[in-house]
Amino acid sequence: MSRIDCLIEYYKELPEVKRLKELEPYYDNNNEITKLLNEMDSLNKKMKVAYKEEDYSSYKQLKEEYYDKYQELLDIPFVEEFKELIDIIYNRLDTTSKIIENEIKKQLK
Repeated sequence: MSRIDCLIEYYKELPEVKRLKELEPYYDNNNEITKLLNEMDSLNKKMKVAYKEEDYSSYKQLKEEYYDKYQELLDIPFVEEFKELIDIIYNRLDTTSKIIENEIKKQLK
């Protein structure tokens, strides 16, 4: 088994990854979540335009609306857990990536 295969297996067996896979269908197929994410995406685009046009009062209002939608999203029971799991997994992947990068740099010196 290659080192990459070992890493893949390691990540597949993490409890956080297993739990995330359990939650994914609920997250992906939830109309309320989809609606909120689409609304947040739309607000984000409007915020960028307002900021670019230096319309800071509109930007502030849009930012507050965005935050409200985000809070609504987090109020859905498993969404906060889902988000936390993603953060944990990405942090581990980032750490692994940095370790690999440092090892490669050592070998190249």
